[in-house]
Amino acid sequence: MRSLSLLQKGDHLLSTDVIYGGTYGLFSSLLPKFGIEVSFVDTTEPENVKAGLRESTRLIFLETPANPTMAVSDIAQIGKIAHEAGARLAVDNTFATPYFQRPLALGADAVVESCTKYIGGHGDLLGGVAVGPEEMISGMKRTALLTGGTMGTHEAWLCLRGLKTLHLRMERHAENALALAQFLEKHPAVQKVNYPASAISDGNGPYQRIDPAACVRCGRCEQVCPFGAVEVTTGKVHRVSAGNLAEVFTDGVVLDFVGGEPEPGEGGHRRPPWACRFHS
Repeated sequence: MRSLSLLQKGDHLLSTDVIYGGTYGLFSSLLPKFGIEVSFVDTTEPENVKAGLRESTRLIFLETPANPTMAVSDIAQIGKIAHEAGARLAVDNTFATPYFQRPLALGADAVVESCTKYIGGHGDLLGGVAVGPEEMISGMKRTALLTGGTMGTHEAWLCLRGLKTLHLRMERHAENALALAQFLEKHPAVQKVNYPASAISDGNGPYQRIDPAACVRCGRCEQVCPFGAVEVTTGKVHRVSAGNLAEVFTDGVVLDFVGGEPEPGEGGHRRPPWACRFHS
């Protein structure tokens, strides 16, 4: 909806190369049918963004931290690159949420958030929001009405309900994810931990850093980034959401998030994780 509102035939959209699957489908399959050119680059290196610009580039799209690799892009620097080229910068801020990261303050022109995930927080709604200057958002309204991208009143109420506990839930997500990442980093069965902050333990590991200016509450990114992903040497790559999943099964190994005794119910799901262990 946002891209259809801001772009027209002959325009070029430059997107990060790691994005949510539905967004990728929109960019790669639908927009070209309207005569909008789309290309993808690794935006974790701003120089790639510069190299990918064209005279027809009108919009740069970031998702940071990105789904599912947790890749981090420099919003402020890429915003400057976009504006110098006469383009706009839009950021998908779903993973960070406005509680931890505010792209508009870093130079983005528009921000999109999926309310289906952390903002709603209860898995009972589908929705999203676009935030930006009035002149930009007002231009999206007509497109939203024509394409059916409007939210029902009940879903809007559910979003407002979720916002009331967003700060509490994100704090717990962050605490859980940090504990999980620190544990997995030292475990011999784990090949790699993707965590969008500075090195978890000694400051020298291969972890990307979020600019402290992007963190709303403090500059210690490892305290405010509720994300993690692991690759287990004995199995395939699995995304891990410390706030949502109870168990991840790999080839002969069960990664078990331990938060107490199994609760009653189908599958014996456990309480939110405070520690984790491997067992076969």
